[in-house]
Amino acid sequence: MMQEIINEAVFKKDYETNTREFLSRNVDYEIAINSLQEIITSGWLPVEIPEDPASLISLK
Repeated sequence: MMQEIINEAVFKKDYETNTREFLSRNVDYEIAINSLQEIITSGWLPVEIPEDPASLISLK
């Protein structure tokens, strides 16, 4: 789902007209979306959300 949001630029207009207003530094949409792409491909996010999301937290 996250990949589809990136590919279709679903939130691009919202980012450029609303979200950017709240940033402490001006970050272009492409830079922000590239960062999100890195997070997705790094494996930090689960592929599916389990019924018990707390199970994703590892207590080491």
